[in-house]
Amino acid sequence: MKDDVDVLIGKKDEGAEMYRLGRGEYVTMPHELHMKDASYFEEPEEFRPERFITTDENGKVSANIGTAVSPKIFPLVREGILTL
Repeated sequence: MKDDVDVLIGKKDEGAEMYRLGRGEYVTMPHELHMKDASYFEEPEEFRPERFITTDENGKVSANIGTAVSPKIFPLVREGILTL
């Protein structure tokens, strides 16, 4: 984290909890929550490492971290709140 940030977990009207994430703290999520979500991956129960492999226009093959990270995280990265 670049700066301290307050995170609200849950719905405000249902007793959500506020957490403070401090600068320099490491934040992660259980990968299985995202990796086994059918709204992100077709047949999520199947092991398909090719989901994360990309080939650029020059034929260079690499892992695409963007396909392995939940789209919900990208706004935090874009706003400079979270760095990967």
